[in-house]
Amino acid sequence: SEAASIVTLSTIEEYQKYVDAAKYAQKDEMEQLSFLTRFQALIIRHRVPHNELKEMSGKEAFVYAVDSDWIGKTGVVPMEIGNVKESGNRAVSDAFHNGQKLPYRFTYKKEDGEWKFDLTQILMNTEAPLRMAAKQAQMNENEFIFVILETISGNKPNESLWTPPFKK
Repeated sequence: SEAASIVTLSTIEEYQKYVDAAKYAQKDEMEQLSFLTRFQALIIRHRVPHNELKEMSGKEAFVYAVDSDWIGKTGVVPMEIGNVKESGNRAVSDAFHNGQKLPYRFTYKKEDGEWKFDLTQILMNTEAPLRMAAKQAQMNENEFIFVILETISGNKPNESLWTPPFKK
């Protein structure tokens, strides 16, 4: 809950897209989604018990992901920020690891008078590397997603994962 309180509304809205797709999207709808949205929706569908998913909101999905360490200390390299540039209600900073500048920036937005971390840009920046990894593994995107799901969960997904657990 603490992590959810420091991210932007757009971050929570992005997680709401993942939850909605996880709950209701048919396979053909899933395949029309961006790689990242499909990937996140299938992770949720695969790893969140349906009784918990049924009433889950985007904020609750974000909290679940943090509490389950999908987003957290073990999945993230320790970083520092620097070179913060503020412009109105937006700011960006460079990211550093062990004093070395990393090739991406963090984005922040001021919402209700408080600075919030905008995770959406980082999420969007993961799409191209995931697609490239699938290509390098000589797999289509869906095969690649299933391999990752099995690797991170220890449970092999099957074709039933394409069937939404709920109807709109």
